[in-house]
Amino acid sequence: MKKCITYAIFCLIILSFVGCGDNKRKIEPEINKKNVTFKLDEEININGYSEVNSITTDLDGDGVGDIIKLLEKDSKDEKKAYIQIVDGSNQKTLYVKEVDPMSIEIVDAKDTTGDKVMDILIDVKAGASSHYSLLYLYKDGEYVVAEEDVPKYDKGFLMGNSYYVMDIKSYKYYKYNIPEDKKKFYLDNGFYDESGIPTNKQDNYTQESSGGILKDVDGDNIYELLNRFSLRDVSINDKIIDVVEIMKYDNGIFKLLEVKGDERNIPHYDYSGLSIEDIRHRIYDYTGKTQDEVDYKYTEDNLNLPKNIDKDYYRFYIIHNSPDGGYQADSIVLVNKITLQMYRYYVDGQILPLES
Repeated sequence: MKKCITYAIFCLIILSFVGCGDNKRKIEPEINKKNVTFKLDEEININGYSEVNSITTDLDGDGVGDIIKLLEKDSKDEKKAYIQIVDGSNQKTLYVKEVDPMSIEIVDAKDTTGDKVMDILIDVKAGASSHYSLLYLYKDGEYVVAEEDVPKYDKGFLMGNSYYVMDIKSYKYYKYNIPEDKKKFYLDNGFYDESGIPTNKQDNYTQESSGGILKDVDGDNIYELLNRFSLRDVSINDKIIDVVEIMKYDNGIFKLLEVKGDERNIPHYDYSGLSIEDIRHRIYDYTGKTQDEVDYKYTEDNLNLPKNIDKDYYRFYIIHNSPDGGYQADSIVLVNKITLQMYRYYVDGQILPLES
């Protein structure tokens, strides 16, 4: 009897681990530390592809370094590239994905979203010496290209020893101080007069990407994406300044956290130094209108503008010659006094971002 009671108590203690009365163990599915799984497409054939480069990092959390390879095959008909993830513990392929055919290097693999899984940064050739980066995020067993809400720069111009470029997505201007070693260069080449006033206000700006890197800039153990590029003067093909955009993951998308240049902080929401004429010049460029068609002083107004609108906006009128020899306003462009964001005012009261 004692033996039966003892055996029953023993069974109760270990019931959740081993079935009493038989020799079979309850087998749990084998998982790694991070519970990372990969969806392997067995239909993808990478036979005959050559390795471009590879890096080693622990992707699946088992404590063993896994290998991420960039593979390519360049035939007469087409060029293709893949990333292949190989399990470091058994050399089996965990995952294969087709990537941009112009991919040239796996740069790094770090956790950029906070999910504790490594994301993969790949450099892609853009032409000549320029290249940009694509960040692939781990999501539900696959890697997908990260979405970035980055400024799209255009309309660069010199003003007061600074270089201004406009983000044509938000219509905001970013100001970059010209490095000291470039000021004399621009003066000697006739871009400025002795007082620092530019002699050429033409848009002569181009952007040359130099790829991205991953770095934890705020110490939270989550890596930020740093997009690097140079601002160059088209007319003389000279580099003006190096720029780094620091992008941080936020609710499914990478957003601009900060802009740095030449490894120094650069104020990118500083709009000081722009006069009414400078803003007007920007409107010429963006709308394609001439100086005679954009007027700041035009006062005849029957477009029912909201009260106190002049507190927040500069008003610019798009005008044309009327049949009686005078001027008539077609519409109004509003420019926010703080952000310089441009808007079109419509007669029904709507104020919407200006579109070219």
